[in-house]
Amino acid sequence: MNADKWTADTFVSVDNAISALSSTLERSFAIRDSLYQDVLFGLSKGVDQSTKASAILTVANSINVHYGSDLTYERDGKVLAKEELEKMLSKELVEIVESFARGEEEDFQHEIVKLLFTASAYLPLEKCNRIFTTELIGKIIRIAECTSPDFNRNMDLWTSSISIIRNVIPSVNMPNEFITRLIECINGHVHETCVQLCHILVIKVLFPKIKSMQDSGTFCGVLNSNPGFAIKVSRSIVDYLSSVLSSSKNPVLLSTACIALVSICEYSWGVDLVLNSGTLRKVVHLALVVANQKRSFSSYQKAGIYASIDEARTHTEQVIGTSPKTLEDLHELSFNALSVLSKMAFTSNHRQILAMLDNEIPEVLVKLLDCPDSTPKVKARSCNTLGNLGCETDNEVQHIIDSDAFYSLMHTFRSDIDLNTRIESAYAICACASKANRKQVGYIISCNSRTNDIGDGQCMMLLCDMLEFIERCDPSNESIVKLCKVVLNGLENILRAGVHEIKTYNLAGNPYIKMFADVQGDVRLARLCFFPEYNIARKAFGILNQHFDRPKIWNL
Repeated sequence: MNADKWTADTFVSVDNAISALSSTLERSFAIRDSLYQDVLFGLSKGVDQSTKASAILTVANSINVHYGSDLTYERDGKVLAKEELEKMLSKELVEIVESFARGEEEDFQHEIVKLLFTASAYLPLEKCNRIFTTELIGKIIRIAECTSPDFNRNMDLWTSSISIIRNVIPSVNMPNEFITRLIECINGHVHETCVQLCHILVIKVLFPKIKSMQDSGTFCGVLNSNPGFAIKVSRSIVDYLSSVLSSSKNPVLLSTACIALVSICEYSWGVDLVLNSGTLRKVVHLALVVANQKRSFSSYQKAGIYASIDEARTHTEQVIGTSPKTLEDLHELSFNALSVLSKMAFTSNHRQILAMLDNEIPEVLVKLLDCPDSTPKVKARSCNTLGNLGCETDNEVQHIIDSDAFYSLMHTFRSDIDLNTRIESAYAICACASKANRKQVGYIISCNSRTNDIGDGQCMMLLCDMLEFIERCDPSNESIVKLCKVVLNGLENILRAGVHEIKTYNLAGNPYIKMFADVQGDVRLARLCFFPEYNIARKAFGILNQHFDRPKIWNL
């Protein structure tokens, strides 16, 4: 509005509005100051129960609003100003928490635990460290222990207590005795909070990725300071997670359990814990959850057993042991369960690899590869796991052959559009080829039977395609460098097997060299002599110089 056109009435109206606003602000500040004093009084000793409970609730609401999400606080609740809350957090709240840890304030146990849960969830690390002392952590664990036997009646209090420990455990140096008591407290309770606690214990306390106090602001892992205790706790966690995998029907909870198992399986003794606890079969069951669902749908539709797809889906959920969830959750569960198998294959020693092979893990991986509903990351990880299982000796390679994996791997390399999946399928084929004996090399070359017939040379063409594929990829990609090394090792072993074929059958020349040259493999190998990574270029030139008469690298 143009001030030049204001009338006397306009000025009067504006003055009245400003006066009303001033009065409102004055009352608001008075109410705010009064609220702060009321909360201070409510947190002091000797006040009645309702006054103290109201003061504690106000502090919890204020933490929610200023540090967390305003969607979680009680809308009709009172809220302190942030600067007043800061004062309270540094003094009054610390005092009431300390008295609670000493065994006082028992009449307000529920209210204080709720307040501590809010603080642990939203307050910054430096503020939490002032509040959550070792004495207070011990008090919270005692509450969880006391409420655990009557879980159904005390579910809120028990869940809040476990959640507090879950939230603060990465930032406090917890005594080993507390960790043992926590594991005992959650045993027998299949609950999301318990599984999350196990996950945090594994990745933040037992085996943290960052070991340095300077880098992480926390302490070194228990595995470094007390390996025996870490293994003992891990055994208890594996047993608990195994019971979760058997009884839970929540894909998100099951995924979290699998992620915790992946961290444990980074160590050889962790693989033994999984094998000895019987957890492996449960993990396999979850890895196949999508593939089994797809197969069940197909069989029901073909047989005409059910009138609708919903009816078939209901039956399938009963068969595979999961409640109705989104397909995305099931895919994520399948991938996380597969990641356990993949980590085991990567970490395992020879004895453990044989145990996995005896449990028909290659057959499981082939099912995942052949399932049209498998996601690209599931297929890529399946290929990688097959390669890690078969890269030890020819005994392991035979298990891969017996599972009919090579046809699936070669089909994946030729037809899949995902770059990472193609890299991993090529890795699996060549990792097995690098350890195969003469008979197995013959099978890999033929790709059509379990005999040592030469066949159609499909694998030699595949090796050429891999070399060409590597040529076109970014040489700075670590996966490409790793794949290149494995391809050259596989090619070298195949050509070496051809030397034995010459001696055995009195042949005029190495049959595999001829097959490789017939598909221009020597030309592609010669181009690899210019690969930027020195060791790869040297290896390629060595193979070319040893097995081919005239490597014409100057003519490329």
